Amino acid sequence: INALDTINKLKIYKYFKTNYKQLYDANHHFTIDASGNPITQDKYCIETGVISQDLLNIPELKYTVKEGAPADASENHYSVLYNDIFVYNLKATQELHQKNIALESFVQTLETEVTTQQQEIETLKLFNIDSNNQINELKQENQQLKQEIQTIKQHLGF
Repeated sequence: INALDTINKLKIYKYFKTNYKQLYDANHHFTIDASGNPITQDKYCIETGVISQDLLNIPELKYTVKEGAPADASENHYSVLYNDIFVYNLKATQELHQKNIALESFVQTLETEVTTQQQEIETLKLFNIDSNNQINELKQENQQLKQEIQTIKQHLGF
């Protein structure tokens, strides 16, 4: 089960839900007043959720849509088993947690590698400084030897 992929297929809506005495087509849109409220005499509430028809197009969640008709309605309507979707979301959260653990481990590995490389760079810098000091000492010794050889040549008459 890849719950995270399934949850990402969901479209979340904020909508006006009317009572079952007045059912509207799935594509119905109320005229909205300046305050963002529907202009209607119907009783309604604002909900956030998914649309049943969308769920019917998601094979893994199709079973969460139930069809039925209230006693006073002439046509069927859909209801959503939100608890099942909630549990899918729990599984998706677990999947995200596992991905997070793996990423944290990877980051820790990278941090360790960076620390090791920084230590190696510092060691190489010290080695470079030491090598440069030795080269400078050898240059000075070489210069002194050249002067001594020159002095010996002059003494010998060369």
